[in-house]
Amino acid sequence: MEEFFHDINYPEGLEILDLVPPIWTGVAPNITMYCLYGHSVPTPELFIYGIGQFPDTYPVTNYGDGDGTVNLRSLQGCKRFKYIQEKDVFVQGFKGAEHMAILDNSEVIGLVKKLLTS
Repeated sequence: MEEFFHDINYPEGLEILDLVPPIWTGVAPNITMYCLYGHSVPTPELFIYGIGQFPDTYPVTNYGDGDGTVNLRSLQGCKRFKYIQEKDVFVQGFKGAEHMAILDNSEVIGLVKKLLTS
């Protein structure tokens, strides 16, 4: 990562990276988890640079499924805990819910209310 941030002339990236906790360490937290995420929103998935073009040009961007910011594979990361821990892992996607707009999604808010009152 250090080389990448140096190559794109973004030293602040390392400072930000140091602030991010290692959430997905591979060790199951063994707590009941509720993983809610959006999907079916075109999301950048792959950036293609020609030889000698990085970092001075814009890449060709291939899109895939996700929430507009995070790809589906990453959004479903907590699914793997379903099979390696004793506590329940509840996973639900919400079609069309974008990365930040999911916080104002009526279906999500309804589910959270139901979970909090049950």
